[in-house]
Formats: sequence, structure tokens, C-alpha cells
Amino acid sequence: MVRGIGLINDTKEIENIVVKNINGTPILVKHLASVHESSLPRLGQVGRMDEDDVVQGIVVMRKGENPGEVIAALKDKIADIQANALPEDVQIVSFYDREDLVDLAVHTVTHNLIEGILLVTFIVLIFMADWRTTVIVSIIIPLALLFAFICLRAMGMSANLLSMGAIDFGIIIDGAVVMVEGLFVALNKKSARSGDAGL
Repeated sequence: MVRGIGLINDTKEIENIVVKNINGTPILVKHLASVHESSLPRLGQVGRMDEDDVVQGIVVMRKGENPGEVIAALKDKIADIQANALPEDVQIVSFYDREDLVDLAVHTVTHNLIEGILLVTFIVLIFMADWRTTVIVSIIIPLALLFAFICLRAMGMSANLLSMGAIDFGIIIDGAVVMVEGLFVALNKKSARSGDAGL
């Protein structure tokens, strides 16, 4: 197969291209081969499972877009194309859906958030041995998360997997634990000086 790119208008011009000149006699393409229009040469092949030949397409999301909205719009568009544009024996089947990954990641982050709140509450209750202190420290976590989400919303940013996954309970409650413990110790000393048995 010989492929050439040039300023050619039709197959007649290809037939009359000089390949070689032997003693003044031009050898043309039509002397060596039959010229006709054909399809573009195949550059690759995609297979899936037991299917030897399928057509693969990849949807790329723009930077900064909301994955949930993009996936929902994409599924609507695929359904529209399937119903109105494709033949009955041709189907669009997704084999990698980012929505599954997003749902799994959100479930994992949510599970870790709840587990972290319960664990921190339990540890504070053990070491401080005071329910008021435990409640104050525990309330800090959802309030800090709410404030973070409000700031993200105000800046036009989504609460994505990176922002939710980067939440560090040590940073969130560190200041609250130090302040509450300081107040707890100060009030305990004050109550001891005044002769009160407890807070």
C-alpha cells in the first residue's frame, strides 16, 4: 500500500502520475495498478470481553466542572442518541462509569467522618470524664465542617473528593480540645480554692 498526500483532484490525475522514466518513456501509475476510491486505512482495533470489534469513546470533563452534573447530562445525551440516532442493533454500553467511583469515594469519606466524630467524642469523654466538655468538643466538628462548606460555596467551589478527603480531625478539634481543657483546669482550680467539691 502506497499512501501519498498532494494536490490531486480525482483518480484520473493519480493514474497519470509519472512513477519512472525509462529511455524517455514515462511509466504512469495506471500502467502499474488499478486506481479507485476506497475507505481510509484502519489504524487500530478495540475489543471487549468476547467481542472482537467494538467502537470505543471517551468523554473528557472540563476542568472545574461538577462531576455529578456532567454525568447526569451525559447519561441523558446517551439515551437521546440511543433512541434517535443509532440503528436498533447498535447500542452504547458504558464499561467505566465515574459515577460508581464518585459514589464509593463519597460513601468512604462519609463513613470516615462519622467514625471520626464518634471516636473523637469517645476519647474526649474517657480522658476528660465530663459530659459538658465532651459535648463542646464534639459540636466543634460539625460546626467546623459547616463553616468550611459555607466558605467553599461562597468561593464557588464544590465540596469535592479532595476537599472532603483532606479533612483532618486533628486540625479541626486541636484548638477546641486545648481551649476546653484549659478552661476545665482553670475552673477546677477555682472551684478547689473556693471549697466547691466539683464544677
